[in-house]
Amino acid sequence: MNALAVLAAVLSLPVNGSAHRSCDGVPNTVLPAQRPSDLDPFSFTHIVYSFAYISRGDWKLTTTQSDDDELIKELQGLKKQNPNLKTMWAVGGWAFNDPPYQDIFSTMARTSSSRAAFIKNTLSQLSAYGFDGIDIDWEYPGTERGGVEEDGKNFLLLLKELQAAIKASGKRVEVSFTAPASYWYLQQFPIKELQDYADWINLMTYDIHGSWDIKFNTGVLPHTAIPEVNQAVNMMLKAGVKIGKINLGIGFYGRSFTLSDPSCNVGGCPMSGPGIQGPCTKGEGFLSYGEINHLIQSRGLKPEYNATSQTMTLKYDNQWIGYENPDTITKKLEFVLKRAMPGVLIWATDLDINNNLLSAVVGKALAQLPSSTDCPADGVWPRTEAGKKATVSCGSGGGTRARPCFGPGWGTEESFFCGQSLMMVEAFGKCV
Repeated sequence: MNALAVLAAVLSLPVNGSAHRSCDGVPNTVLPAQRPSDLDPFSFTHIVYSFAYISRGDWKLTTTQSDDDELIKELQGLKKQNPNLKTMWAVGGWAFNDPPYQDIFSTMARTSSSRAAFIKNTLSQLSAYGFDGIDIDWEYPGTERGGVEEDGKNFLLLLKELQAAIKASGKRVEVSFTAPASYWYLQQFPIKELQDYADWINLMTYDIHGSWDIKFNTGVLPHTAIPEVNQAVNMMLKAGVKIGKINLGIGFYGRSFTLSDPSCNVGGCPMSGPGIQGPCTKGEGFLSYGEINHLIQSRGLKPEYNATSQTMTLKYDNQWIGYENPDTITKKLEFVLKRAMPGVLIWATDLDINNNLLSAVVGKALAQLPSSTDCPADGVWPRTEAGKKATVSCGSGGGTRARPCFGPGWGTEESFFCGQSLMMVEAFGKCV
């Protein structure tokens, strides 16, 4: 049975970060501010702190909020509760490819000397801040977003040289990067070659549609429809990426639209622009799950499930919102398991309310854990008390070993203590 990795991006915006958020005209409880210490460290395999930027010229990672150092320290404190939790620092993001930053990734990756400086600084800063890895969120290589045609080739050199430096350091540093669900942007990535230098590829299977579609006259459409999610995964496979490298992106938010004609309110109906901004996230065309839930409760609205897209729709006045709820997220997890994908990336934990969506992810993932006594084909773990060593005879040779065992003939060659195994077992501290 598959075990899932659960990665969560902890949203940290340069101006209005989740730790400082307030709502206009509604109680702050509609979408409470979130600090790292509010997170359950046993609900994730990895937490990705987003975002760092890159300083021009010296190519160092830079924080984007005055209290990032404090928040990062608070995040790393979660490891005291769950020593198996991994933390990563995401660099970049969509806004980092907007002016005045849009050429920084491209310029940094362009020469061997600038790449070397970035790599040296990054490894030093990851260690100083206590991060276990880096997630590179370059959105996107190529001329469309402020770069040059050679960006894809240079990105490959960057990851290759980063992995060489990690190997030379003798330390374990995890590396991931984000990839778009759109061929228009993905074509700039030498994606087949890039996978060899990353532990994960986080496929952003959200924002497939939005108010920007007005120029294509597609009308209103859900941004996470399963058929298009499936197409995005198949696009990656066709490009030569192994399914075991791809984490599926799950959005804890909806995309909203203003209908041209309120009487035409089904998928594909014309729009006049983005939906009205939410009272807490304060951006047109975007609503957190917390804000959507508030709309449902305060207006007595009845969401509709679309069986084709396997998403939820909310309609009122001239507004149309496509989003996920716990049931549709469970279907996304079923898709991940069916396709034998290694895990999911959540964007972002602070957009949930009362952990409603997170619980759907965690509940489905927990169901994939091995039983308390079984290890598939490779031995049987005895029941073990927390803090005690468990041993099992694994068929790959060498007799009895202290190690987690997840498949025929393989496991990690290391001492194993209850609650310190891999993947979801690691994340939830379960003893097997």
